[in-house]
Amino acid sequence: MTATTSPWPRATLAVLLLVNLAAAVVAAGHHPPFANVTGVSWTPSPTARSTCDQATFAFDASLEPADWRQCAALYSAWTAENGTFCVTKADCKAYLLVAQHTGCALAVEPMDARKGPYTIGDKDVEALLYNSLSNFSHGTLLAVRGVIKCDVASGGRAGLAWQISKAG
Repeated sequence: MTATTSPWPRATLAVLLLVNLAAAVVAAGHHPPFANVTGVSWTPSPTARSTCDQATFAFDASLEPADWRQCAALYSAWTAENGTFCVTKADCKAYLLVAQHTGCALAVEPMDARKGPYTIGDKDVEALLYNSLSNFSHGTLLAVRGVIKCDVASGGRAGLAWQISKAG
């Protein structure tokens, strides 16, 4: 049998090669979208978790906007994760990076550090990203912030300010 009389058409072989190559690239390049930041830790869970009330949302022109496509990629990567973030911070003067992808970052700031540590579930992060992408983008730009009340170790829930903007 010669190369020109192969039982496999070239188009089929090309498609199979591309599918296998894409799977290898995705498997090799998969990194969880978590930020490795002091004051924030991640605990995986076998099931999805929600530990917060519904958030408030508002476009904020004072933030450096993220690229909507990068935030969509962060959302896509995020939906595969189950677990909770624990946010502890002694001083309430800066946002802590929770999740990021290239040019898009989700950060939180405890509104009262004395009430922490705060627990944020994967479903809460997913909802922040989804609602921001769906309802608060300006063209291809995304700069949004709000407040969400999440579980705290001392019992009850307390406020976390959050924002989605350009990473870095």
